[in-house]
Amino acid sequence: MAKTQIETARQSEAASERFPDAELEFLPESEKELFREVVQALRTIRYGSIMLTVHDGQLVEISKSVRIRKSRSTAKE
Repeated sequence: MAKTQIETARQSEAASERFPDAELEFLPESEKELFREVVQALRTIRYGSIMLTVHDGQLVEISKSVRIRKSRSTAKE
Protein backbone atom coordinates (compact mmCIF):
# COMPACT_ATOMS: atom_id res chain seq x y z
CA MET A 1 0.00 0.00 0.00
CA ALA A 2 2.87 2.39 0.71
CA LYS A 3 4.10 1.94 -2.85
CA THR A 4 0.73 3.11 -4.19
CA GLN A 5 0.82 6.21 -1.97
CA ILE A 6 4.33 7.06 -3.18
CA GLU A 7 3.31 6.60 -6.82
CA THR A 8 0.24 8.78 -6.26
CA ALA A 9 2.40 11.52 -4.71
CA ARG A 10 4.77 11.40 -7.69
CA GLN A 11 1.86 11.63 -10.11
CA SER A 12 0.49 14.64 -8.25
CA GLU A 13 3.90 16.34 -8.40
CA ALA A 14 4.14 15.65 -12.13
CA ALA A 15 0.64 16.99 -12.69
CA SER A 16 1.47 20.23 -10.93
CA GLU A 17 4.49 20.87 -13.17
CA ARG A 18 3.73 23.19 -16.05
CA PHE A 19 4.66 22.21 -19.57
CA PRO A 20 7.39 24.64 -20.71
CA ASP A 21 5.84 27.43 -22.79
CA ALA A 22 9.03 27.68 -24.84
CA GLU A 23 8.12 24.33 -26.40
CA LEU A 24 4.70 25.66 -27.43
CA GLU A 25 5.65 29.04 -28.93
CA PHE A 26 4.18 28.14 -32.32
CA LEU A 27 0.66 27.61 -30.89
CA PRO A 28 -1.98 30.27 -30.21
CA GLU A 29 -2.71 30.79 -26.48
CA SER A 30 -6.06 28.94 -26.65
CA GLU A 31 -4.36 25.87 -28.13
CA LYS A 32 -1.54 26.03 -25.57
CA GLU A 33 -4.09 25.75 -22.77
CA LEU A 34 -5.75 22.73 -24.42
CA PHE A 35 -2.36 21.11 -24.89
CA ARG A 36 -1.57 21.65 -21.20
CA GLU A 37 -4.87 20.00 -20.28
CA VAL A 38 -4.05 16.94 -22.40
CA VAL A 39 -0.56 16.70 -20.88
CA GLN A 40 -1.99 16.99 -17.36
CA ALA A 41 -4.51 14.22 -18.10
CA LEU A 42 -1.70 11.98 -19.38
CA ARG A 43 0.47 12.66 -16.34
CA THR A 44 -2.27 11.89 -13.85
CA ILE A 45 -3.72 8.69 -15.28
CA ARG A 46 -2.38 5.25 -14.43
CA TYR A 47 -5.00 3.00 -16.06
CA GLY A 48 -7.85 4.18 -18.22
CA SER A 49 -8.40 6.26 -21.30
CA ILE A 50 -8.36 9.84 -22.51
CA MET A 51 -10.79 10.76 -25.27
CA LEU A 52 -10.54 13.89 -27.38
CA THR A 53 -13.72 15.16 -29.05
CA VAL A 54 -13.31 17.25 -32.18
CA HIS A 55 -16.05 19.27 -33.95
CA ASP A 56 -15.32 21.00 -37.25
CA GLY A 57 -11.59 20.53 -36.77
CA GLN A 58 -11.58 22.07 -33.27
CA LEU A 59 -10.91 20.22 -30.02
CA VAL A 60 -14.00 20.82 -27.91
CA GLU A 61 -13.75 18.24 -25.11
CA ILE A 62 -11.21 16.19 -23.20
CA SER A 63 -12.66 13.23 -21.28
CA LYS A 64 -10.69 11.06 -18.88
CA SER A 65 -11.92 7.66 -17.74
CA VAL A 66 -9.93 6.15 -14.87
CA ARG A 67 -9.85 2.43 -14.12
CA ILE A 68 -8.96 1.10 -10.71
CA ARG A 69 -7.29 -2.30 -10.72
CA LYS A 70 -6.89 -4.62 -7.80
CA SER A 71 -3.39 -5.85 -7.17
CA ARG A 72 -2.92 -9.60 -7.55
CA SER A 73 -2.09 -10.01 -3.86
CA THR A 74 -5.40 -8.38 -2.93
CA ALA A 75 -7.36 -10.47 -5.45
CA LYS A 76 -6.10 -13.73 -3.86
CA GLU A 77 -7.41 -12.82 -0.42
